Amino acid sequence: MGISNYIIFLFIGWLSGLLSPQIVGIIKRGYQKNDIKCGLRAELKEINVRLSCIIYLIAEKFGTFDRTLIIWLQKHLEGYEGNHPTGRISQNLEKLLKIDSQRFRVLSQTIKKSAEGSGLSLKTFSLPFLDSKIEYISIFDTKFQFLIFEIRSQIHILNEVIEDAQFFFRLTFDSSI
Repeated sequence: MGISNYIIFLFIGWLSGLLSPQIVGIIKRGYQKNDIKCGLRAELKEINVRLSCIIYLIAEKFGTFDRTLIIWLQKHLEGYEGNHPTGRISQNLEKLLKIDSQRFRVLSQTIKKSAEGSGLSLKTFSLPFLDSKIEYISIFDTKFQFLIFEIRSQIHILNEVIEDAQFFFRLTFDSSI
């Protein structure tokens, strides 16, 4: 083996020493990107179901729920495999769709009357996984980043509305006003 072979091996070793952190970083970002996407997908599916149920409860309270809303809610509950079992809810929605229009209207009004005088007791929503991974969002393309920040912004706006509703509901019981 001549000196030129040693120089070539030395150059290759030096070059791989320089490039290996970048190569490892690229590979690591690929795995992180996939893991973060899976986590975000799971978190967004969970909050989708929770928000859908809240919409139904609000419509139920104000007597504005109808068959269209029930069908819409069924689609959002379809295929859900999260922490909160929805099988019973889906069965009840299916029963509601089977009753005739007159009974449905009476039921809607009965539910509305039974809910009168009570608060909505809405809870704020959070995206803990997204919040913990927010510094990694820059590894995604701009369109994806925009969508994630838009979702996060809309959740913050919703939480502000919920806090306002809770505040005004508490005011209804304040005798000092």
